[in-house]
Amino acid sequence: MNKRGRPPRDDGEVKNKQYRLRLSDCEESILDELSTEYGMPKAEILRRGLRMQHNLLRHTG
Repeated sequence: MNKRGRPPRDDGEVKNKQYRLRLSDCEESILDELSTEYGMPKAEILRRGLRMQHNLLRHTG
């Protein structure tokens, strides 16, 4: 029987947590600009920013 839905990611990472984020007009503009410049979805820009902050915390503390 065929499975329905999106196929699993190659890396096997399941993204099943959701957060709602409120941004100012300026922050939204920055996110739009980054998304366009890098050709990435806004969610991926935010994930990378999260990882960058985590790396800064680990390496400066």
